[in-house]
Amino acid sequence: MFIRRTKGGSKEKPVYYLQLVHSYRDCNGIPRHKIICNLGREEELLNKAVFDDLVIKEAKYGFGIDKIPTGEFYANYAALQLKMIAYNLISEFQTEVMEMGSIRMSIRSIRKMFFQIAGKLIERGRQKVLKLAEDYLYKERYLRMRERLSEL
Repeated sequence: MFIRRTKGGSKEKPVYYLQLVHSYRDCNGIPRHKIICNLGREEELLNKAVFDDLVIKEAKYGFGIDKIPTGEFYANYAALQLKMIAYNLISEFQTEVMEMGSIRMSIRSIRKMFFQIAGKLIERGRQKVLKLAEDYLYKERYLRMRERLSEL
């Protein structure tokens, strides 16, 4: 089997399609090709492949999926499942809570903008309180996100 690229459309605007093709010989020994399925337009498949690569890269580097924590199968399986739950939660968080301009942010950027805020741990009475910096770059955006999150 192989993937064949076929040309369609007009001479001015050609469109290329990809097909999965099976190669075989008929009863006389002559090579023949049989189209198993049409995979779709080449440009759409390449765009999807680029998007899939970005998702894999984000899962690998943003959530540490490329690392195996232990030598035990079930422990590794549980760790992978927890990482995928975290990935899905962050994806949903971006869609539901963050503003539209931030939807395609990587987890590294989200951490840097909203969770790595300078602060100081102080004691008030018998309680420890984390006091965040009064003015930081994304404060307004952070407060709007907290408000949207509380509405859910």
